[in-house]
Amino acid sequence: LERAGKFGLLRSLAVAPTYRAHGVARQLVEAAERAGRSEGLRALYLIAMDERAANCLTHLGYAPIGRNLVPLALRSLAEFTGLCPDSNPCLRKILDPSFVETAIATQKPANTGAPSPCGCCCKAAPAADQD
Repeated sequence: LERAGKFGLLRSLAVAPTYRAHGVARQLVEAAERAGRSEGLRALYLIAMDERAANCLTHLGYAPIGRNLVPLALRSLAEFTGLCPDSNPCLRKILDPSFVETAIATQKPANTGAPSPCGCCCKAAPAADQD
């Protein structure tokens, strides 16, 4: 978790293949969120490795956000200036409910349907019997 003013960047979260689909990613993200809240951060941002990772994080309350809406203090970090391709999804989770900005009102609403298990942060759904 890298801090930049009142905001944090969740960096380099990875779970070994043998531990995936057991809730480990969820536990790691929740621990980072607790740390962010205890440090008084208003929101966490991250750049997902790919759409699958972004999908997993939406199950944990993260919402896609345009990079142009990320606070300047974070956009000046290496992840935004060259390490992570612009094509990688950017997401945000508000930690402080009193944090309000104009950009929130312009974002696409999150899908409110029941999310399907993603296999990385959610426990995998049991496999269906095949004939």
